[in-house]
Amino acid sequence: MYGDQRAILMLSLQKAIVPTILLFLLYFLVIIFREYRVLKKRRLPNEETIFIINKEGISTQNGNIKEIVGWINILKVKEYKDIFLFRHSSIKWSFLPKHFFQTEEDLALFKKMIQEYHTNRSAENSTQPNLGVKDIHFPSEDIQGSNIIAKGNFTFKEYDQYASVFRNKMLLLYIISALVLLGLIFRNTFFSASLRWNWSTVLLALIFLVMIALGTMLVYFLFKHRARKEYKSDPASNKEKLYVINEEGIVYSIEGSSAQYRWKDFRKVQEYKDMLIFYVAPQRAILIPIRLFESSEDVEKVKELTQENVDSKSIKFED
Repeated sequence: MYGDQRAILMLSLQKAIVPTILLFLLYFLVIIFREYRVLKKRRLPNEETIFIINKEGISTQNGNIKEIVGWINILKVKEYKDIFLFRHSSIKWSFLPKHFFQTEEDLALFKKMIQEYHTNRSAENSTQPNLGVKDIHFPSEDIQGSNIIAKGNFTFKEYDQYASVFRNKMLLLYIISALVLLGLIFRNTFFSASLRWNWSTVLLALIFLVMIALGTMLVYFLFKHRARKEYKSDPASNKEKLYVINEEGIVYSIEGSSAQYRWKDFRKVQEYKDMLIFYVAPQRAILIPIRLFESSEDVEKVKELTQENVDSKSIKFED
């Protein structure tokens, strides 16, 4: 009798463990596929991209989008056969194709500048300047008086709230995938008309639930760890940020780097847990904690500007 119970228990464990392993493999394949689709959505834009490289850093302009990345905010530069890859944090990167250089002399000069301004940058370059409105320049000087200013830094808690938007979607995807997959595999076990709920069936069901719960916790902590690693590895995380918002768009500036976006560059704008999130791409956004604005009136003005310049279907503000 004891041997039969032990055999039933081992069989139940095998039935639970094998599908769980298959589920994790399927889930991570789904994540890889999703990341691939995100990369495809971040395809090279139709407009011509202009790179300007000097001792301050690398400046890019594509249409109305202008970005400047200082050498101090580039963690690593790696040369491949056809491109240069720039790491800005553990998961944030950019690249420069070699065929963009007009001559071999320009390419050689760029490599020399990497050695001089990035690899051998001095401690003097890491001194953080005080940011002010005077550091920001808009194409139209006549609207300077209507600027809305937000200044400060976001904490890891605030960054994690932004990361939780993606994390919650992936957790929901995992739970639904687990229930559907297990239901398909064991449809003849749990959904049979002749099902008898004996102790072995109950044990198997409990093992499935425990496996799903443990898997959910594992996925949660993996994404939590990823967010913490991203925050700690990004040189910009602990630096003061300056946001200037007006009728033309948003200028975002930190030590050594800045970016200028027109309103039409934002695919989605969302208010989430005391933050305004302006999405430029599915996993690329400008985060502005509401506490960084000087007054609640400034927050309302930003919302009004957003509603005037961004498609209403792409806006999600809290009531």
